Amino acid sequence: MNKNIVDAVKEAPLFAGMRLEEIEALIASCPVVEREKGFLFSQKALDRSLFIPLEGAVKSYQINPVTSKEYIIFLFSPGQIFDVITFIDERKHEILFETVEDTKLLEISHDLMNRWIAQNPQINKNLIYLLSGMLQNLEQNASDLALYDTVTRLARLIFRNLPGTQLFLPQDSAKVKLKLLTLSHENIAQMIGSVREVVSRNMKTLKNEQVIETDAKKQRLIDLRSLLDFIKK
Repeated sequence: MNKNIVDAVKEAPLFAGMRLEEIEALIASCPVVEREKGFLFSQKALDRSLFIPLEGAVKSYQINPVTSKEYIIFLFSPGQIFDVITFIDERKHEILFETVEDTKLLEISHDLMNRWIAQNPQINKNLIYLLSGMLQNLEQNASDLALYDTVTRLARLIFRNLPGTQLFLPQDSAKVKLKLLTLSHENIAQMIGSVREVVSRNMKTLKNEQVIETDAKKQRLIDLRSLLDFIKK
């Protein structure tokens, strides 16, 4: 069995606490699908299945029908799962899901997931934690939009997307790569309620503040101490 697939599913918060053999059995029961960048998931697909990105990323977003302005609500990276809300309430909602790059996903049918939940009660508790985290993220986004300027919103977005373990590294020396910063400025702008040109200026500000730097391979790195200092200003 593909180790990368197993590792990605093991990282999914919904399956925390499951034994390795249980995870492998789940994977064996599900198809792996590949979707090109810009693929839009149909409501029919979301009505019948949950998806876990194994490689790549998927955004959930809404569009203003008059201005066509787009706002990204969540960004699902490997190990995260969508669409949990449709799975729970079985009702359509006005959120679109689209790949932001070529993406490989594990597709889990609702029927199979219901059977797994019946066999593994821990998943119910994990589901509550998962929804709680999504709610907290929405609260933070709403507060950021109301209370902070765009460059501070960008810094706070970066902080919220740091891998959890990175927050405990020595802050005077820790520099980490962040998948968020591989997105286009347009996508990042859609996550903080701004526009591409403003985000480009904000990126320059964070670079001048030594929050972001670029290595020899043109990879953007985050200096944790500088990021925290900037947010506290």
